Amino acid sequence: MSGKIFINYRRGDDPGFTQALFGRLETAFASDQLFMDIDSIEPGLDFVRVLEDQVDQCDIFLVVIGPNWLDAQDEMRSRRLDNENDFVRIEIESGLRLGKRIIPVLVNNAEMPGAGDLPESLKPLARRNAVRLTHDRFKADAQGWLSSWKRRSRTSKLLAKRRRAPRSRRNGRRRRLRPPRLSGRRKDGRGFRAWRDCRRNKLRRPRSLPTGVH
Repeated sequence: MSGKIFINYRRGDDPGFTQALFGRLETAFASDQLFMDIDSIEPGLDFVRVLEDQVDQCDIFLVVIGPNWLDAQDEMRSRRLDNENDFVRIEIESGLRLGKRIIPVLVNNAEMPGAGDLPESLKPLARRNAVRLTHDRFKADAQGWLSSWKRRSRTSKLLAKRRRAPRSRRNGRRRRLRPPRLSGRRKDGRGFRAWRDCRRNKLRRPRSLPTGVH
């Protein structure tokens, strides 16, 4: 996979599961292809811009949804998702705006939130097809969609390579010169012979060929 996997999650919402997921991804992808935590941002940088840049580079955007994801509250007992500066919300908004492939990952018995439960900017998330990972079947579940991602990545690379290749190479044959159309009522064959000689000698096609004698 040429891009990255971005892991969006809520701290405190089954954090051990998210760490296990990250560890499983590390066995299948290079470490520089994974972005999970705000701790990866260097001091002094604008975290919003950094997050948007990371999301822009990703191929797959995972939203880990645990049992407390929807109703998590801050110190003021306000729902975190309703805060425009909430990290989780900012990341998901960026992924939706950039048209990324967003995959909700439901942890154990967590339910997929409905559009009515989400802030206006996050409502499209409710339409994304989700996968479920459980502690009992973690390895089997994860392996199933990891294999699917790898197949999709190989297909995407092949299609991109075909788009970059010249048409003649994609078709598996070289371009061929065609004999010129002869104009005029009488044609003595000189135009065709010139074209034939040009092809035999592997020279460039003459700019003008005799087309007949009137």
